[in-house]
Order: sequence, then C-alpha cells, then structure tokens
Amino acid sequence: MSIIGPGGVGGIVAGALFQASIPVQVVARPSTASIIAERGLRVRSAQFGEFTAKIPAVTEPSPGSAIIIATKAYSLPEIAESVAAAKPTQVIALCNGVAHIEQVAAMDPTAACGSIRIFAERTEPGVIVQHTPQSLIVIPEAAWDGPVARSLIAAGFNVAKGGTEEQVLWEKLSMLSPLALLTAGTGSTIGQALSAESEFAEGLVAEVAALAARSGANVSAESVMSLLRSLEPDSTSSLARDVAAGNRTELAALGSQVADLAEKAGLAHDYLSAAVARVADRIEGER
Repeated sequence: MSIIGPGGVGGIVAGALFQASIPVQVVARPSTASIIAERGLRVRSAQFGEFTAKIPAVTEPSPGSAIIIATKAYSLPEIAESVAAAKPTQVIALCNGVAHIEQVAAMDPTAACGSIRIFAERTEPGVIVQHTPQSLIVIPEAAWDGPVARSLIAAGFNVAKGGTEEQVLWEKLSMLSPLALLTAGTGSTIGQALSAESEFAEGLVAEVAALAARSGANVSAESVMSLLRSLEPDSTSSLARDVAAGNRTELAALGSQVADLAEKAGLAHDYLSAAVARVADRIEGER
C-alpha cells in the first residue's frame, strides 16, 4: 500500500497499517521522505497509541500497489502523472472538497474519492498527532470491494460503505466547510464562533446543507448544527491553522468552490460568500 502525503491523515493511516503488519510505504517530497527514512514516522495517536513506525519512505508510488491519496486537493496535479504511471490495483483519494472528483477519476480507471473524519495533524515532518480516539473512513459503494477498504478495516479503522462519490464527499463537507470557514474567518475556536456569531453560523450552515442535500447527501441544517455543537468547544480546523501560520490553504476546496456551486445551482450563498471573503481578508493580513 502506498500512502501519498504523510501529513495528519496520511501519517495516521500509514502508521496504523504498519502496526497491523500490512505492507505499507509513504510517498513524500524528497525532504520529508529523507527525514522519515532516517527517523521513522513518529505517531502519537489517541486511537492507535504512541509508536515510531520504520516505514519505507519514497518519492513515487510503487508499481502495482494500491494507493491512498492523503494530500490536499490542490496537490493533485503534482502527483497525477506518478499515480497513473504506477498502474495501481486501486486508488482512493481522501481529499477535502468535491471539485476534485474528475481530477481523481482521470488518474486511473480504479480511482475514486472517499472521505475521512479525523482530528489529526502533522506537527513537524515525520511527526503526527491524532487528538481524539474517533475516526471514520467512508468508501463509495462502487469502490468498496477492493484492497483499500479491506486493508483499512484490518488496520482497525471504522470504515463504512457510502453511496456515490458526491454523496460521500458532501456528507463530510456539509460540516467541514462551516467549521473551517467559521474558525478561520474569526481566528477563534468553534465554541467561541458559535457563541459570538450564532445567526451567521446558522445562515452559513443552512446554505451549505441545502447545496449538500441537492447533491444527494443525507443531511439537513439541523443535523449539521447539531454536529458542530457536539464538537469540543476548543476545536478548530486545519484551514484556521494554515491561515494563522501563513501556509497555503484549502480555502478554494472548503469555501470558494462551494460558493460557486451554490451560485450555479441558483441557491442562496450570501453567508457563504461573506465567510469566504472574511477568510481571504485574514489570509491577506497574514502575508
């Protein structure tokens, strides 16, 4: 199994597969691959424990391997050629957003988009922290019968069979988009954002949920708000952390593209557009 992108998601997936004695390698940029090859992949996980995994670290996936893509969606063009050249047995992308479905499909006939819900981050190259013991990976129905789902289940993940790729991605994005936009736009935790801007939060959630439901996802504004309120009040998002650190962000996948899709569908997007603009202003302020 080749895991492309040993960040928060990819690092936990690779570490769990390693702990379950499933053959795995990480695919990373040369600098990161060198660090992992020398020191191992250090994992501190509330779900899988604390360990150092001596995982092979390479810069391209091995020919004929199953591949899990755990990069940000904006990195897909950089890896598309190497994925196609590997002639993999299966490709599952665990990227945020919905606009990348066609990009992934073009890589290989076996390629499909799934989702993962997990609170994990890379604190430095080769060091991964999973903050909570829960995670959920959803594989679309058409890609269920393959080596990726079987390996993830064997590694101890909670893996569910979803519907279509769009349904799988929207059911995650309906919650992740508001979480990311609220925390990144205010620079606060989700608890603080929901308390200080309850009307704005409800309007934003209603717009995203309406678009998700139109795309076939089994969600409602009420269910999304309930999920957000059930999070630990001090929870934030990778988008908020990237904005604060001045890193490249997923604003397009989590906000701009969502607002564009709502506009094309003829749905309300005033709160969405305002939330995206607010995050964009903070990004400019951090430069």
